[in-house]
Amino acid sequence: MRILVWLAVVGYLGLMLPGCGPAVSPNELGTLVFTVPDVPGADQPYALPEVAPPPEVIKAKQEFSVPPKPPGPKPAESRPAEGA
Repeated sequence: MRILVWLAVVGYLGLMLPGCGPAVSPNELGTLVFTVPDVPGADQPYALPEVAPPPEVIKAKQEFSVPPKPPGPKPAESRPAEGA
């Protein structure tokens, strides 16, 4: 029974205390902008610069890379039966 009372008190405080704080006036909240400004180049995506990977990454890729599989024997070619 004590646990239920304790959980009820903690739950109530957990729900009510985050709402407590200094009152903020509407002037301090700022203004809402409903029109989007026309910024030149906003429709163009930003080109990311080409950057080489760090040497640690290159070394790790070389250590853990799987070597290419050697070519196996070529499959036998099927020939039409003679005399057919």
